[in-house]
Amino acid sequence: MDAQSFTGFTVPMGAETLVGGDEDGFRPIELFLVGLGGCTAMDAISILRKKQQDVTAFEVKVHAERKTEHPKVFTDITLEYIVTGH
Repeated sequence: MDAQSFTGFTVPMGAETLVGGDEDGFRPIELFLVGLGGCTAMDAISILRKKQQDVTAFEVKVHAERKTEHPKVFTDITLEYIVTGH
């Protein structure tokens, strides 16, 4: 199954075989974390540019932990920003 955005882009979505999936795409919960990292990265890099910082590389790593039983909510999310520049 693919998810399509209003801008026309598609993302493959899947599930693990344990719940009937084919292990063939992003889990929705993974997309949540990707979206969180991407959204905050856009804000952070925008602020750095407004402050006229010479950024040569920018990376966001999202680390998350979830409960093992249902509901499998996040118990901890850490965003790590790695900025390189002059």
